[in-house]
Amino acid sequence: PAADGAPAADGAPVTDSQGDVDSRKASQRGLRRKAAPMPPSESLRALIKSDLPETERIRARELPTSTRSSILLAPTGKQFKRVDQIVKNLRDQAKAGRAGGPGRLPPRPSQGPPPPPGSSQRPPDRRAGASGSVRPSSSGAPTPTLIIVVPAAVTCTINMWNAADFLLKGVYVPSADKRKDTSNKKEPVIHHSQVLSTGMKIKFEIIDNVAKLSERDWKRVVAVIVQGSAWQFKGWPFKDTVTTFANVRAFFIRFSDEDTPEMIRSSDVKTLTLSKEAAKRYLDATVTKEFWAHLEKFLLQQKRSLLGLDR
Repeated sequence: PAADGAPAADGAPVTDSQGDVDSRKASQRGLRRKAAPMPPSESLRALIKSDLPETERIRARELPTSTRSSILLAPTGKQFKRVDQIVKNLRDQAKAGRAGGPGRLPPRPSQGPPPPPGSSQRPPDRRAGASGSVRPSSSGAPTPTLIIVVPAAVTCTINMWNAADFLLKGVYVPSADKRKDTSNKKEPVIHHSQVLSTGMKIKFEIIDNVAKLSERDWKRVVAVIVQGSAWQFKGWPFKDTVTTFANVRAFFIRFSDEDTPEMIRSSDVKTLTLSKEAAKRYLDATVTKEFWAHLEKFLLQQKRSLLGLDR
């Protein structure tokens, strides 16, 4: 073999010296270090540009089956017989009005014979539900008085001593202050009429003793103020608190510096927060409105039959 630096014999393979190999590797490493990475934006443009030919070939073979307009006309299987019947009735009334001559209105539905003279019976008020938000039941049955249950313990934030102030007037008054005044007394039942946002007027009873409620009465229980422990529901006709809170809207009312019990955090209970500062008593009305708003939503969604509404 030829020595390093000497020319190789004819036909012999030419080999690099170790110095040449090391020099070439160092040069390659230097080139790699000097190469700047491609900016993200340029890399993205290069990627999109490389896919354009394939994308054009795919789009050339596409057969559009629908558009933004045609998809709205796709059959869904739903039938609107009730709407069709309403439209048909309106058209029939319009035709009847035209057939009766100009200015003649279609006949109004019969309201029954008038009450006899001297009778105290009043004709039915057909303006109820005219606002269109909700429609009373055609059965004509009166709406039952709904029940709200508050804790019996006087140490609770809301109880029978101050429930009327908070739920009816939107002001929190400590129950201890109410008990100090000898002119105040604890009522067994608080009666209240609440007008919903739909215009319906609903009667409520606020109680703290459920021992005398019948099976029929329990169907009228729609809300409960929770004190934070499961034993509050001992004797209730539901197997557990999960079932209870599914049938009755539950509220937990606390002060801003108090912790929420684990039972409340892990259950379907709406937490409402009051302030202990006397200067912020004006915020109580907002909390009261939030209570009635959540209760109304619960009634319209899950207790429509109690409100006398058609499903």
